[in-house]
Amino acid sequence: MPQNAKFYNSKGNTLYALRRYQEAIKCYDEAIKLEPNNPLHFCSRARVFNSLRQERAALSDLNRAYNLKQKYQVSGVFTGDEWGLSEKDINFINDALRRSLKNYSKKYRFR
Repeated sequence: MPQNAKFYNSKGNTLYALRRYQEAIKCYDEAIKLEPNNPLHFCSRARVFNSLRQERAALSDLNRAYNLKQKYQVSGVFTGDEWGLSEKDINFINDALRRSLKNYSKKYRFR
């Protein structure tokens, strides 16, 4: 098997486009093993989790991608376009964040 993270990320993108999501995740996992500090791989995998409606996994990967981006690229803006996210993906993430915050506020409300 190739030891090139770009190969696995590209293969994952192709599998994602074919809606072969589980295979795409495996490719992104390999890319992450080879380049654990590359935020693109986490963002790519988050797209698949989003398509599978696995919002916690998607948000976790997006958070990791964002933190890596901040660590290695001090300047810059985290946007959907930059990460290849569609408007649908961004709306999904925003809805998940709103639900998470709503659940958090209910759980930890002052009494």
